[in-house]
Amino acid sequence: MIKTLPFLFFLVLIASVIAYPVTVQITGDRSFTQEVYKCPDTSCSSFTFISSSTGTANSYTMTGSGSQVFAEFDYTAGYLPHAYFSLPNDNTQNFNSFNIQFSKKSDCKANVNSVSLSSSSVAVGQSVTITANIQSASQFNPDGPQKVPGSLQSTYSDNVDVQFLVNGALQQSSSQQIGFSSSKDVSFSYAPSAAGTHTIQVQSLMSNDAKCSSSLTSSASTSLTVTSAGGGGAAAPTADLDVDGSDGPLTVNDGTTHTLSWTSTNADSCTASGSWLTTGSKSTSGSESTGVLSIGSPSYTLTCTGTGGTASDTVAVSVVAANGTTPTTPTTPTTPTTTGVSKKLIINDIDAKIGSRTDNNLEDGDTISRDARPGDTLELEIEILNNFTASEDLDIEDITVTATIEGIDDGDDLEDESSEFDLRPGRKKTIKFDFKVPLRVEEDSFDIVIEAEGEDENGTEHSDDATIELDVDKENNQIIFSRASLSPLSVKCSRVISIGAELLNIGSNEQHNVVYEAKNSELGINIRQANIEMSEDIDEDNNEFIRADKAQIPDTAVSGSYPLELTIFYDTDKKADSKTLQLAVEDCPEAQAATNKSIIKPIKRLYPVKQVSIFDNPVFLTLAILLLLILILVTIYLIVKANEKAGE
Repeated sequence: MIKTLPFLFFLVLIASVIAYPVTVQITGDRSFTQEVYKCPDTSCSSFTFISSSTGTANSYTMTGSGSQVFAEFDYTAGYLPHAYFSLPNDNTQNFNSFNIQFSKKSDCKANVNSVSLSSSSVAVGQSVTITANIQSASQFNPDGPQKVPGSLQSTYSDNVDVQFLVNGALQQSSSQQIGFSSSKDVSFSYAPSAAGTHTIQVQSLMSNDAKCSSSLTSSASTSLTVTSAGGGGAAAPTADLDVDGSDGPLTVNDGTTHTLSWTSTNADSCTASGSWLTTGSKSTSGSESTGVLSIGSPSYTLTCTGTGGTASDTVAVSVVAANGTTPTTPTTPTTPTTTGVSKKLIINDIDAKIGSRTDNNLEDGDTISRDARPGDTLELEIEILNNFTASEDLDIEDITVTATIEGIDDGDDLEDESSEFDLRPGRKKTIKFDFKVPLRVEEDSFDIVIEAEGEDENGTEHSDDATIELDVDKENNQIIFSRASLSPLSVKCSRVISIGAELLNIGSNEQHNVVYEAKNSELGINIRQANIEMSEDIDEDNNEFIRADKAQIPDTAVSGSYPLELTIFYDTDKKADSKTLQLAVEDCPEAQAATNKSIIKPIKRLYPVKQVSIFDNPVFLTLAILLLLILILVTIYLIVKANEKAGE
């Protein structure tokens, strides 16, 4: 037994060298959250949580033999996260590191890749399923691994609002989380109530945290044919169309403008065809202009559809020369010239809508009557007219319309431009723009510059411009959640959640006693911070307040959905804004499936890391020397005993 002691001491010494701790120190004070996980292999086939830290230096220790693999995930509310994979090595005290980069796509949209219907033709009241495939607006660097722990999936995802519309009217909406570089099918169920051909549209809207200035909306459409259910005894629809109050036919002079007006009964939708300025879907009653009429025989038809069938009405118009005669065609045709012609492309009308209030027939120099507030949507409808007469017979082609709100976005412009279009003589087209007033905006007046440009068939350029004014006003004591997040949205075995909130003062006055709370009594969550000071000046750092917290869900919490109430108060106890986040608590299964493997490629680490080996630890060196001395003494003792026994 004694003879085996040297061998055992040798094994202990070898084991102490092979199994060693590796300490990684992240230096510096950081505003983002760091979460560290240990991986069983270089492909990180699974993750084991090690450490979490927010706003401070972070250190963590891993113990094992050979190389160790860890993954660090850095993120903060409103910004793209990063992740780092590192492999410390016990021989060189160096490591290889790998970086996952995430970035927004150039167009910053969650593209609607496709829209499909379970059936392209159904009867009234019959259900149809609409399925849209939505692409995330963010993407992985294709050279990096594309993998994160399940608990961070919501953080490493885009929050996308998906809306379902029928004939331009919103029917349903759904908030979706779509992982970076992936797509997701989103479905809606719809039972049409009216026969006819309906436009089915699905659009995605990225929230303002996308942090980019390009369009945040994408959409795709398809058509659904709805037939009458039959046998229901529904009343037949009617349609009545007039031109200047006349059922027609009527004769008018060229160069004049007239009014189309219509009504219907028992109809769910109406469609215009023929010589209307804009054909297609119309409301079931209304009025609009014919535009400037040229010599000819325009005809206007309105078709209205309801559960009981379809009805239509047509009005024929004869347009003659102003002297009451129809001009004869000249024996020698001539090509009209545009030399010296001005204002043939005209901004004919401007309508502006903020909230439920619309200003019609705005002109150059006018001010929109309703003040806008931060976050409001401004809708512009701009009517463009080709003012050439029928006898001049010149199309204006490649027309573009641009609307610019100058300096409203923290000194930058908000600008949008229409696609190109052509106009025939005397014809009009209405262009629509939607602008979101930034949350960070000063109380001020802003110019909206509208420009139209095009070129006629002879190569002559035509343009027109107009400027209207938008006033922005702020309410007192208006503090909002610009962002609120819960990660993960569902917990099982790991019951640590992250709660993030961004508070923004969009009001007109400075705040000194703002209170932030996040509560759920059933889960024992009670987070509160008082006496927060927030400036009303958008250029000040304390115009916003960012808070990130960790909370441990009790193991005793039963499965179910728990509302987490986030609330902002001003003057300590006056409610300013609130958000409700839903957390799903699920039972922990006995085993979890391993996550998919990813390919890891090396890349340089982006911030300093200090790694300390056990060999640099003076305590370890002292123990090693002591063990070696004990081993030597025991060996000498055994040799002496052996010699004494031999001497006997």
